[in-house]
Amino acid sequence: MFGLSQQIGIDGVLSASIAVGNRLQLFHALAKVGSEDKPATPAQVAEESGCKERYVKEWLSVMATGDLITVTEDEKFFIKKENIADLTGGTGVLFPSFLPIFMRVYDKLCQVFKKEGPLGLDYSEYTDFFNAIAAFSEAIHKEHLIPDLVPALGPNMKERLEQGGMMCLDVGCGKGFHAVLLAQNFPKSNFTGIDVTLEAVHLANQQRKDNGETFDNLAFIQMDGAKMDPDWTEKFDLVTIFDACHDQMRPDLCLKEIYRVLKPGGVFGMVEVKGYSSVFKNKQELGPRATMMYGASTFVCLPVASNSEDALGLGAMWGQERALKMLKDAGFSNARIVATPFYEGSTLFQHGAARSEKSVAASLLLAFQLALELRQTSQLKDWKYFIRIIRSPTKDTGYSRHFEKGLMPQCGAGADDDELNATGVKVMTLYVQYIRLASMAMRLSRAR
Repeated sequence: MFGLSQQIGIDGVLSASIAVGNRLQLFHALAKVGSEDKPATPAQVAEESGCKERYVKEWLSVMATGDLITVTEDEKFFIKKENIADLTGGTGVLFPSFLPIFMRVYDKLCQVFKKEGPLGLDYSEYTDFFNAIAAFSEAIHKEHLIPDLVPALGPNMKERLEQGGMMCLDVGCGKGFHAVLLAQNFPKSNFTGIDVTLEAVHLANQQRKDNGETFDNLAFIQMDGAKMDPDWTEKFDLVTIFDACHDQMRPDLCLKEIYRVLKPGGVFGMVEVKGYSSVFKNKQELGPRATMMYGASTFVCLPVASNSEDALGLGAMWGQERALKMLKDAGFSNARIVATPFYEGSTLFQHGAARSEKSVAASLLLAFQLALELRQTSQLKDWKYFIRIIRSPTKDTGYSRHFEKGLMPQCGAGADDDELNATGVKVMTLYVQYIRLASMAMRLSRAR
């Protein structure tokens, strides 16, 4: 029976060996040449993988004694059918591939830990990180992004993207996997990916369609998510950010920028690591998964998110409670968690559909434009009456302030300074009132 220290050593050796096997595609080679009916020799695996037989046998021995693969009495090897998918493409073998990346920053990270040490580390310290994280994201998201996640972003989202004309932004795009997959599946909509690191953008710009052609509806730009183009205000119909918000030094500013560039009525989706803002609760609810994510955060997420004096330093396990508060502070007043059973280790935060004050302002603007047209044709002469119609169902809610101060200052009506309230009931009340205005317009039109 092994004690704790021995088990720690075994787990470390096994993880490092998995990383080697994943890099050299040894699991794939074994799955191809060996099976339970016909196990493979080390020579066969070596031939398939292009590696030296003696090293391959030693690696196979580690995997077999670690119970990841099976060894026969005559020293042949195979992967059980139920384990092939996990060992050749699952996140379980991809995660150990981060270990070499972690170890490259080992000495510098130890200095960062010290009180007198640097604040954090730059992304440039993480060689090959972008390729590794891209493989990790692909393993998690590739199968479910289009059929499952896109519909979860909002009503008719897939149909809207297919119809075309939508402007979409992916913040912290990395190598561009998500934006590329979306652009390829929805060629009539336009996609932009931004990332703060030049290397990531360079890799993203090398992406091509399955047929080798370049995209005409996709662009990648080096840009800080917390300082986006000032000309992008209310530019995008859909904004996404995949597992990248917690890596921002100022995620609060990034979310406020996302809110700024989102169109009235637009949709925002944020995928983050599943977790809670309590270590105790994470241990209870997530078990070893929490250990894995806190470990990744220690080596990568926290150092890159702490590399400035004003950094918030969230880390990967900032949790859904803190995330929801930050979203609401940024303006996403109806942000909510959407169930994603297809992403076991992730949480989707969604804002849209019942958009808060921006959608209300947009509806009121349409109503105002309608009233202005009617007034110009002498069919609506009493502005005060129009204001009373707008105000009557939502008195003192603050929505009328958008209308009176922002759209019709000439009316002279007093502005309500209460905070804008974006509850669903009041939004629907305004929507019903807008329908009433449209009906009134039709009646007046017929009377002309």
